[in-house]
Amino acid sequence: MEKTLTGNIDFLLTIDATNGQHTFNATLKSIDGEFRIYLYPDETISFNELVRQSSFWNDEIPYFLFGKSLIVKKAQINGTEIELDLSETKLITIQTIVSSEVFYFIIDTYQYRYIDTNVQNKALSYLKTFLRPNDTIVIGVSTGPDSMCLLTLLEKLQSILSLKIIVAHINHQVRKESTEEENFIKDYCHQHSLICEVYHLPAITGNFEAQAHQARYHFFQKLVSKYQAQYLMTAHHGDDLIETILMREIRGSNLKGYAGIELASDYETYKLVRPLLFYSKAEILNYLEEEHIPYYIDNTNFSDKHFRNRLRMDVLPLLKKENPKVHLKYLEYSKELLATDKFLQKFTNEIKKEVYNNNRLMIPHILKQDKVIQKRVIESILKDLYQDDIDKISNNQTKAIMELMERNNPNEVLNLPGEYHVTRNYDSLIFSVA
Repeated sequence: MEKTLTGNIDFLLTIDATNGQHTFNATLKSIDGEFRIYLYPDETISFNELVRQSSFWNDEIPYFLFGKSLIVKKAQINGTEIELDLSETKLITIQTIVSSEVFYFIIDTYQYRYIDTNVQNKALSYLKTFLRPNDTIVIGVSTGPDSMCLLTLLEKLQSILSLKIIVAHINHQVRKESTEEENFIKDYCHQHSLICEVYHLPAITGNFEAQAHQARYHFFQKLVSKYQAQYLMTAHHGDDLIETILMREIRGSNLKGYAGIELASDYETYKLVRPLLFYSKAEILNYLEEEHIPYYIDNTNFSDKHFRNRLRMDVLPLLKKENPKVHLKYLEYSKELLATDKFLQKFTNEIKKEVYNNNRLMIPHILKQDKVIQKRVIESILKDLYQDDIDKISNNQTKAIMELMERNNPNEVLNLPGEYHVTRNYDSLIFSVA
């Protein structure tokens, strides 16, 4: 049995009772010896405070002593496994000790926050924090492992919260398996009394990935409006987050772009949530196997023709070798960037109101700001202009507009993609469409 404890040191708790010999195997700064473990429900309490409240040997404190002997409180031995009761545990203290029959010395003390790594338990706990009775949810389901995982998790809450689940499936019509997958999800929804909406993607010329992405979310938003849904959910997971961040770091982006995929995004009438970002692909596959949930595999995900696939197959294994839970580090990184971006955007919006009005940017006013804010104001203006077509704009256009502001030429025109242009008129930049 394995329990993962996350703290300053990654710690794998493995208890083996084979042949009647109870052993505790762990790597903890390469310290060998005995381990005494205390479990308690208050994650804010310090170990020293715990000691002041009770003696080490007080049975009210759940503890486990491993080494020369095994002392167990609140634990159960089943055959060759010992099951620790961590249901009420928020903080775990582990002591390495040297002991005799009459006394023991504490060598070192480590504290860990217990994280339940079971996909189902963690995901359901997260969903319960914001879902309310009778909520309507549109969920994108491709029939792949990730979306089938999320769909079945939502179904577990359906009866408890009387949720209305709308399954949105896009048939891209580019693989021979597409029809089979569409029929599968239709049958599944019929058997599970779920509403199923299917969209057939028309033929695409040009950048397939970008246009297909835009078509998918346009379809999702139509369903959100049709069913007046409170939530739109997609099944992006932790590995997807790593891949997205790496891709943008290599290709270039802005601060928010480098953050990758956001856990939750607020829109005017609904919230977009990605509840599986806490989990790796391997954890999702384990859940599906344990629950015997069917799913389809898109073999194009294994082709090295696509940049994302090469990152997935070649780079991610190296990262996971160094830290199997590396996706959680990337999630922390993403949250930090997003928090910084949110703060900067609030300030940017205030400056934008002062320097930009009726498609006219006042150059002397904007040049008083730091270049970071100048760039963000221009990006915000371009986003207003292009809206869903913002992918047509890159850092090159933003840089060109900033250079246009700084030049002394009082009359100049800069052409942008999609028939937009920026006109320098003395102390102003005028953004317009041809």
